[in-house]
Amino acid sequence: MMYVLARFSPYEWYNPHPCNPDSAVLENIFTLSNAFWFAVGTLMQQGGHMSPTYCLTYLLTFSPMMLVLGLVLGAKAQKSSSWPCA
Repeated sequence: MMYVLARFSPYEWYNPHPCNPDSAVLENIFTLSNAFWFAVGTLMQQGGHMSPTYCLTYLLTFSPMMLVLGLVLGAKAQKSSSWPCA
């Protein structure tokens, strides 16, 4: 999902040669392998040197992680609340 969003967003593309503002060459930091390692690094809370610059890419990248976190914490709360009754 991150790879596709980064490819379609015009804000994720940058000029690799900032001294030449008229350059027709643009690069995107999120290749398929970089997008995979970004997802793995955020799930393991390790951080890295790249992050999305576009707001929508940032939000759509982290929203599934917040869903998983909520599900895990909800399941843990459910299990711990029924512990004395078992």
